[in-house]
Amino acid sequence: MRRFWVTRVGLMLVVLLAFAGACLDPFTAPQRDNGFRFLVVDGAFRPNDTTEIRLSRTVNLGSSELPPPEAGALIQIENEAGQRAELSEVEPGRYVLPPGAVTGVRMRLLMTTQAGTRYASDFEEVLTTPAIENVGYRFDAVDGLEYQVTTRAQNSTPLYLRWEFVETWMYTAAFESVLRFENGRIEPRLQSNFLCWQTRLSKNILIGSSLGRSNGIIANQTVLTVSARDEKVRIKHSVLVRQQAISREAFEYWDQLAKNSQNLGSLFDPIPSELPGNIRCISNPDEPVLGYFTAAVTTDRRAFFDASTVPNRPAVDLPFEACRLDTIRNLANFNSGIYEIVTALPFQLGFGFTYTIDDCIDCEARGGTTKKPPFWE
Repeated sequence: MRRFWVTRVGLMLVVLLAFAGACLDPFTAPQRDNGFRFLVVDGAFRPNDTTEIRLSRTVNLGSSELPPPEAGALIQIENEAGQRAELSEVEPGRYVLPPGAVTGVRMRLLMTTQAGTRYASDFEEVLTTPAIENVGYRFDAVDGLEYQVTTRAQNSTPLYLRWEFVETWMYTAAFESVLRFENGRIEPRLQSNFLCWQTRLSKNILIGSSLGRSNGIIANQTVLTVSARDEKVRIKHSVLVRQQAISREAFEYWDQLAKNSQNLGSLFDPIPSELPGNIRCISNPDEPVLGYFTAAVTTDRRAFFDASTVPNRPAVDLPFEACRLDTIRNLANFNSGIYEIVTALPFQLGFGFTYTIDDCIDCEARGGTTKKPPFWE
């Protein structure tokens, strides 16, 4: 049986990077006094979904420097028969593999950095994950929006799970502009930047077990809470919950990490521990490696929250403090590099226009996109 161990180290930090995708925060993890930066590995083999592995290096405690990604590495998934599939680097430190590229009952992770240092994980059994029975939600003015997942073990064998989620929400700019000023003329605006969708990945450690649960049912496990006053719940919000079976050893690893970071806020806060997982450095066995490689067929389920179905909701805090409408008649001195025309207004003598700063009519300025997601209801 693999030994799971935790060693306290004086000035060391670990913050493990969550599931991948856009807007993922980097690890902030331990660094010893000799200045050596440890490799940090986060990822899982998913035969039915995109496999994603992220590599980065640790930074000093208290450093304002972002943990640097480990780019240019050779990353492979190998089965017990020796067949391998190489991951593609889609951005610095982020490597992906499409489903079906390699199959097997037990898989491991192989890595060679650009400097030639070699790493390997233990072989991990590809586990089967039960279906998510339900993703529900409740909303009230005090607790806000809370999504909960329900699932169950398929037999008497204890079930260990890890959840990740992707949340997407609809939001707007402060004002909708229907006109534009170009080449000294007012023209109809052909494309509005008023309505956007934004997506964010989970950060916290979300694990659970069927041990001690009645009939092996994990019921109403909270995976995400959003404040009732958050702009995310102003119009419509959705969450895609991904569920993955993990081994007991992996559960103990993540459980210890969660306990260490519970007073610091989230998975991305520093914690004063080194948590070796199932990955080792082949080139130098004494070099610690941070992270835990897992393998499982995943299941997922999506839920939607529509704010229009909840009457008497509390007012939402909107980031529009700097957004004001002003009026102008003479466009000769209009600064189109800073301002945008919003609409036309009748004046007592002739016509004028309302205008505001560019960010107040462009929802994409806050990180979203005007492209409607294909899954959006």
